[in-house]
Amino acid sequence: MSLSTNTAHGGLSWVKDVTRYQWMVFLVAWLGWLLDATDFGLFNLVLRPALTELLGGNPTIAQIGQAGGWLSMVGLMGWALGGFAFGIIGDYIGRIRTLVLSVVLVAVFTGLQGLATSTWMLGFFRFFAGVGTGAEIVVGIPLVAEAFATEQRAKVLGIMMTGAAFGNLIAGQIFASIGPYGWRYVMYVGILPAVVLLFLRRGMEEPERFQDVRERRLALRASRSLTEADERFLAFAPKQLFTRELRYSTFIGILFCLGTLLAIWTSQIWLPTIQT
Repeated sequence: MSLSTNTAHGGLSWVKDVTRYQWMVFLVAWLGWLLDATDFGLFNLVLRPALTELLGGNPTIAQIGQAGGWLSMVGLMGWALGGFAFGIIGDYIGRIRTLVLSVVLVAVFTGLQGLATSTWMLGFFRFFAGVGTGAEIVVGIPLVAEAFATEQRAKVLGIMMTGAAFGNLIAGQIFASIGPYGWRYVMYVGILPAVVLLFLRRGMEEPERFQDVRERRLALRASRSLTEADERFLAFAPKQLFTRELRYSTFIGILFCLGTLLAIWTSQIWLPTIQT
């Protein structure tokens, strides 16, 4: 094979083969990542002014740090729960429905944070905004992976991740424009990206690979006799991750994710506060 052929194969020639449906899936998933990063970015930016008001008086940096640490932990715990629970839900009711539910959760509870009158109320809303964030992430990735079930899947997933960077930029711009009016208005504006995402979702269908899996599940459940392989296929989704064949890969993946999240959020959440 010639060098020019290799170059074309490894370049952007594959883009022309992407279908309209695949572009739509990619755009929705990319915007989902953008929405999640925008939500967390806004929280990071309003953390100090919000706690200064909610704690009352003239709280010290130590008091803000203690309350902010709890709020940050609650949000990330919601993220973990949302990722685990909605990852399972998405395997059974479909990626698109689950994605819509996750977007609604993020939008509603991001806006409700602006109505909080105490740190406890803010933490409650923060937890469920985190649930929606975790849900969107774990649904968006398989949605794109199934829509691009080709050798280009890794490239497309990598590009999809750039939505998080743009989300941080948008959060900064929202705070710069709306922040002077108060931290509560910043959280209200955070609802807008979700409205756009829900509008784009209209008319989307489940990827063919998911539909094939769902049809196979239905057929096997109607069958009177099942092989050992069929029973493994119908097993509860989380249980399948800890089979003898997948157990090692599952734990390695968890360690990578844990290390990454600890490295990112222990610094990013407090960076705006430190810079002030």
